[in-house]
Amino acid sequence: MKTIIAVTIFGILTCAYAAEGDDCSIEKAMGDFKPEEFFNGTWYLAHGPGVTSPAVCQKFTTSGSKGFTQIVEIGYNKFESNVKFQCNQVDNKNGEQYSFKCKSSDNTEFEADFTFISVSYDNFALVCRSITFTSQPKEDDYLVLERTKSDTDPDAKEIC
Repeated sequence: MKTIIAVTIFGILTCAYAAEGDDCSIEKAMGDFKPEEFFNGTWYLAHGPGVTSPAVCQKFTTSGSKGFTQIVEIGYNKFESNVKFQCNQVDNKNGEQYSFKCKSSDNTEFEADFTFISVSYDNFALVCRSITFTSQPKEDDYLVLERTKSDTDPDAKEIC
């Protein structure tokens, strides 16, 4: 009987915490993240919200005189309209979360925070991305990025 009660309580707690959704603020970033290697070249979205459609291309470049500042350019193709975003790094919270202020080609502004959980600089990255729009609640999602375009979306290279 004690086992049944314990399993039931565990199941209820599991469902309760799973229902809350993703929360990037509680994620632990990888300790040896090398931003100069990650923020270089092109990344493709392999798994995340909307991965089957639209195609998402992420280009990361570095610039700046002291250290470096990341500039993120994202091509986003949805409903046959191509929207581009440019994000400028504004902060590096606790050395773990990279914060950006972003503006789209259609003048939408938002803030994006990236927590890098696991990265193989030549192949893949597991990232927790938090986006905050001024008039909407914060949205946290886990993304799997890859260096080479997979065959899941043939249009991805065209928008990069």
